[in-house]
Amino acid sequence: MDRFDKESDFLNAPILIGEWGFPTFATTDTLISGPLGQLEYRELYIRTAEVFDSVGSIKAWFLGNRSMQNFLPGGPSTWAIFSDEKAAGTVERKYITDIIARPYPQTIAGDIRSFLFNHETRTLDITIKPNANKGASVIFIGANRHYPDGFSILIDDDFIMYHDPIKNKGLEVYKIPTDINPLDFIWDEKTQKLNILKWPANKAVLNIQIVPGIRNYTEESD
Repeated sequence: MDRFDKESDFLNAPILIGEWGFPTFATTDTLISGPLGQLEYRELYIRTAEVFDSVGSIKAWFLGNRSMQNFLPGGPSTWAIFSDEKAAGTVERKYITDIIARPYPQTIAGDIRSFLFNHETRTLDITIKPNANKGASVIFIGANRHYPDGFSILIDDDFIMYHDPIKNKGLEVYKIPTDINPLDFIWDEKTQKLNILKWPANKAVLNIQIVPGIRNYTEESD
């Protein structure tokens, strides 16, 4: 990645990386630990995802099942994210999909300065330079996968909205500035996306967090 950065600077052009990742070995489906086990595989994928998020890249992987092939020294392997026979299967290799289907900013009205999903804390951090005149923004959250206990949206120090999966009422407000319309923040349960119709117009930089749990309290009230 350091070499890619240097090449990008030298060429004064972006570097396109079509995809990243490592194939699954046949033995990985049946092993929890060990050199080819699921725990080590997840660790590798988490660290790789963090590197690519840090340079503003995402990964799309739409392969169905392929027959195991001997193209690596570790034994029969595949690029498929499903373990059943269908091309677009239903039996996920969750040690892959729970990593690559992580929360990320899908469309941002403005400029993204940085974003990173921390798998250990299940926290998505996004820093943007918003532009309220460029339309709507979309953040993929994947709450049914990453936040079954609910999630909260924190923007700077004065904005908290949250989603309670038990109530299943969309988003609720804990605190919000008077110049922000809460109706501009819409949770789409079907697509698992947060739609922001309009960013606040009076802030040059926004620090956004998606965090696990329902933040309908303050530290002082604990």
